[in-house]
Amino acid sequence: MAKKNTAIFDVDGTLFSSIPTILNSFAATFEKMELAFPGEEKIKALIGCGLPVIFSEFLPQGAIERAVEIYREIYLATQRKGLSSSGIEIVPGTQQALQDLANANFNIGAFTMKSCFATRELFQQAGIEQFFKIVVGFENVEHSKPDSEGLEKCLDFFGVEKSQAVFVGDSLHDLQASRNGGVEFLAVTSGTAEKDDFAENGCNLIFPSVLEAGQYFLRENGES
Repeated sequence: MAKKNTAIFDVDGTLFSSIPTILNSFAATFEKMELAFPGEEKIKALIGCGLPVIFSEFLPQGAIERAVEIYREIYLATQRKGLSSSGIEIVPGTQQALQDLANANFNIGAFTMKSCFATRELFQQAGIEQFFKIVVGFENVEHSKPDSEGLEKCLDFFGVEKSQAVFVGDSLHDLQASRNGGVEFLAVTSGTAEKDDFAENGCNLIFPSVLEAGQYFLRENGES
């Protein structure tokens, strides 16, 4: 690993164990629209691509905007119940990983396909908002993951080259976004993809959570 100073994180499944809540919100959305739910596995495989992209796989074009609106209302209402009550938990060790990176003066950002508002609110609930100098959400990009536009916005914000950063994520969409942007990828198995999924797609930097990924990142950059 070349010397780096910037860590960019995905959010759902990476920093937070939020996948079950996301799946429940999709199921409730289809139910409210009186449509058949396509099943958790089909939805799970698409998490991280952005709501319009996900719904476009199952709904006609004219129904996508309404589905996105309903989903966001349902998910945000659930998230606002607070951690645990919402079914969302911060992945164990995440606070420590972020604190360690901050103590070593690394740049920390987030690139997610949820809204910046919902992301910042979740960070506040978990007490980690202060670590993130930038959050790039769906409203900040024209192209969803696996496009690398969001990563490039983070790099521009920090004024760093792609060789100076890593992207930490839990999905194959995250992996592809990192490849599209030429940013090194650290995979975590706390979300949608398993270790074998990453390995089969040529990724060999795979960790149980951001705690281990962060420790590796710091060690490789002479900070441990």
